[in-house]
Amino acid sequence: MTHNSITLLLTSVLLIVFSACQTAVNPHIYLKGETMGTYYNIKYTDEQGRNFKKEINQLLIDFDQSLSTYNKKSIISAINNAPVNQAILVDDYFIKVFTRAKAINVESNGAFEPTIMPLVYFWGFSAEKKMRDKINATSKEKANELLDLIGMKHFKMDKIDAQKTAIKKLKANAQLDFNAIAKGYGVDVLCEYLATQQITNYMVEIGGEVRTSGVNHQQQKWKVGIDKPTEQKGKREIEEIVVLQNKAMASSGNYRNYYEKDGQKYVHTINPKTGYPEMSNLLSASVFAPDCMTADAYATAFMVMGFKKAMTMTQQNKNLEALFIYGDEQGVIQTVYTSGVEVIK
Repeated sequence: MTHNSITLLLTSVLLIVFSACQTAVNPHIYLKGETMGTYYNIKYTDEQGRNFKKEINQLLIDFDQSLSTYNKKSIISAINNAPVNQAILVDDYFIKVFTRAKAINVESNGAFEPTIMPLVYFWGFSAEKKMRDKINATSKEKANELLDLIGMKHFKMDKIDAQKTAIKKLKANAQLDFNAIAKGYGVDVLCEYLATQQITNYMVEIGGEVRTSGVNHQQQKWKVGIDKPTEQKGKREIEEIVVLQNKAMASSGNYRNYYEKDGQKYVHTINPKTGYPEMSNLLSASVFAPDCMTADAYATAFMVMGFKKAMTMTQQNKNLEALFIYGDEQGVIQTVYTSGVEVIK
């Protein structure tokens, strides 16, 4: 064999290897990371094998700068710390959440309350957990005094011009808290981004709030688990597995986020009408909706309402489905879900 023949043979082999490497694209992408004090998990299928982690992380940073009460430099923190009638410019993220939160506040008869922040802080469910040390037998009366700060009427959003929108606080010490809707909206933001990249099969989850489109990598409908409502720290068990196809699901419950003091249990669901942590027979509410922002907000609202009112509202709203786990009058745990929920038996 001549030198030229050997060279041509090696070149052909290299071209074949290079071609094989080009076509060996993994279309099944799994991304994970931290955001909003929790974790995100994203699965999607892309025949080009594109990895969008850099873009997604930037979206989440921008989102945090708008809506995080834990970020002292965020837009919502600026509003909460602003004096009365000072106009604070807001971005598109804030406008959309404020508008939807205000609508669900009305739809839920005030069970979902975006101005709950003074009470969240008072009861020690914000970043300032040291407030829990001050809770005592007279706390309920002190909480009643804070009810005057609760209400969307204390905030006004106006357009300044075609490009700028601002919000003003109309009552001193009133504060906004979007933690019961922001994670869900964050899920929607990431889903919308994937859609702009022509990704049609995906599952996006942030801290338990999830939305899906299409099918998984096995060409099957997406399935997600709903936790058993147990108070055992660090222990997670699945109560139900449901099909989640082209919709979103968000869950809320009092069985993990609580504390005890002087023999009294305080749960993180605060009733905006009483100002007091709400203990009810409803242990967990999982809400299904076309978008995760809506599901997230209603899951919180339903925990305030209790089982019967939540079931009635779900049945009256054609855009909602729900799965409830509650304790009946005999203390037996029951699971009930509406007709549009597909549970895997």
